[in-house]
Amino acid sequence: MSFRGLKNELKIIELFRLVDPWIHGQTIYAFLIIAQHTYINKEDMRVMDIGDLMDTSSASASRNLRFLVDHDLINLWENPNRRIEKFVELTQRGKRLVKRLEAIR
Repeated sequence: MSFRGLKNELKIIELFRLVDPWIHGQTIYAFLIIAQHTYINKEDMRVMDIGDLMDTSSASASRNLRFLVDHDLINLWENPNRRIEKFVELTQRGKRLVKRLEAIR
């Protein structure tokens, strides 16, 4: 693979570094999973689903999601019928980031 083949991947990382220059790869992965399922596929997504898809512990998933909440990219909301269950959605800032990511060619 040539360096030119990595051009778009570098642009993606640069967009995330505008959110926070010290963002971790696993946090980027969590955001992309959330964006794919909630924004692109219009699916409901729970915190536990993200941990499963990332093949990581719920504690690790929660740390990554806390970062995304603190940077106003996602919201977590409690299932009123099952209080221990939390759902994830993109904020307006998160949706704008997805649109910028989609525009990378």
